[in-house]
Amino acid sequence: MGFRTSLVTCLLARVAEMYHEGACSLTPDPQRAGDLFTEAAEAAMEAMKGRLANQYYMKAEEAWALMEE
Repeated sequence: MGFRTSLVTCLLARVAEMYHEGACSLTPDPQRAGDLFTEAAEAAMEAMKGRLANQYYMKAEEAWALMEE
């Protein structure tokens, strides 16, 4: 569970960053980015990585805050 969960967490977070920034020809999508950051946070919690999960939850909130603008 450990390595696989860590890999999934990193991949979800990276895709979330790509949607947040509009990288790799992706259209910026704060809703999708926030959702993916939340999934990464949940995966981090499963891996007992609480601090990392909190960072991803904060990034999700930042992404969703862009939707309100």
